[in-house]
Amino acid sequence: MFLDPAHHGKGSGRAMVDHITSAKGPLRVEVFAQNTIGRPFYENTDSGLKKSICTIRRAK
Repeated sequence: MFLDPAHHGKGSGRAMVDHITSAKGPLRVEVFAQNTIGRPFYENTDSGLKKSICTIRRAK
């Protein structure tokens, strides 16, 4: 998922995840360890991914 930086911190990302998880159920998300912007969102238990799986991966 990518979100325009102008919309960061305004609840847009959470709204997108909440919409997807309500329609499709738990998500499996892989986030690169170097993703310093996205990783905190996915690691945050308030991001809407509480029941989802979040795997942090290092780029090869």
